[in-house]
Amino acid sequence: MISVCCECKRTRLDGRWFGGRLPLNDEPVTHVYCPECFQKMMLRIDRFGRRRAAGKRFALEAPPVPAKACALL
Repeated sequence: MISVCCECKRTRLDGRWFGGRLPLNDEPVTHVYCPECFQKMMLRIDRFGRRRAAGKRFALEAPPVPAKACALL
């Protein structure tokens, strides 16, 4: 089975990571994180958890609807 990083698309073959996409035959593929992308994702998750614990808003949330806009609905 060939592992492909779901972030940077590097491919792992025989325990080593290679840049870029390699041509894939009919061999099954699994999506994982390479070591560098895994570290970056762990930092993002940690920041997300800290912001959530602090009660801060997230960029993914929709902004509140102004009262004037609600009156127009």
